[in-house]
Amino acid sequence: MIKGTINTRILKRSILKHIARNDITGVGVGMDYAVLDKTSSPSVLIVADGYSAISEGMALQRALNNLATAGARAEKIMISLIANSDCTEQIIRDKMNSACKLAKERGLHIIGGNTAINGDGENLAITITAYGKTDESILNQLSDKAVDGDVIIIIGDAGAYGTSLIAETRGEEMLSRFAESYIASMHISEDKLDIYDKCQALIEGGVSMIHDVSFGGIYRTLVEVSERTGLGIDILHEDIPIKQNTIEACEFWNINPYQLLGTGGIVAVCHEEKLNDIKAALEKRGIEYSVAGKLTKDGARVVHSGDDKIRRSLNYYEGDEIFNLRG
Repeated sequence: MIKGTINTRILKRSILKHIARNDITGVGVGMDYAVLDKTSSPSVLIVADGYSAISEGMALQRALNNLATAGARAEKIMISLIANSDCTEQIIRDKMNSACKLAKERGLHIIGGNTAINGDGENLAITITAYGKTDESILNQLSDKAVDGDVIIIIGDAGAYGTSLIAETRGEEMLSRFAESYIASMHISEDKLDIYDKCQALIEGGVSMIHDVSFGGIYRTLVEVSERTGLGIDILHEDIPIKQNTIEACEFWNINPYQLLGTGGIVAVCHEEKLNDIKAALEKRGIEYSVAGKLTKDGARVVHSGDDKIRRSLNYYEGDEIFNLRG
């Protein structure tokens, strides 16, 4: 299989179909958090995972972002390390020390975890499980049934974080085309990828669904929104936010920026009558956004340009373009 998030078809038929449904499980494509406990209503306990084979900071950020899509802020975390057989104790120590420092900086309590050795090589992967609370009324709002004509809002530039990683790890190879200062402009620090405040603004405005962007980029996220709502999507290509340096970096590597790692981005859905309130809530906080399209009852998943010279049907994407760099 391809590295990255598993193909949606495989996810549905080989993983999700085996999970028994009940009033608390709520698992599904595009659902990146779970309700752990409703007994203390109106406060509801939420749990979410974050994974990275690159950075403990990114594993933590993905967990926190997944919680944020439920309106929850993390309070406690568990850390699991999966190291390959040639991974040294020093690497494990350094990663754990860094993860603990990050947790302390964010006021998070570490309550457990697991460490195991598995596979060959020197790599170490980290999964962080985060726990936080949200209000039951927020969960009810975020599970409101989507309908034909609901508006799709995008926050964050497509492929920006993936571009940042490429500039960091393969920047020297890009000097054959780009100036060093231009490559430096592609970098994004991990502390800029937190989406909690943006999610709070969206919730305040009245959105009915929030999904963060990660592996597979904005295209996969849009497919997952379609899967979760049971409706089609119609997106105007020009209204997907993207930076010029991302486009140029992806042209250099011959990869698709719209299928590139997009951590820090958000796709939200709202009823049309809520749109002005959401715009006001975002603009009040200086949050940039794009009203990119709508949900449709015909089931098609289409991205098109204003002149219809671009017309793409979105597929069941797997992996991520970050793994397709040549060389």
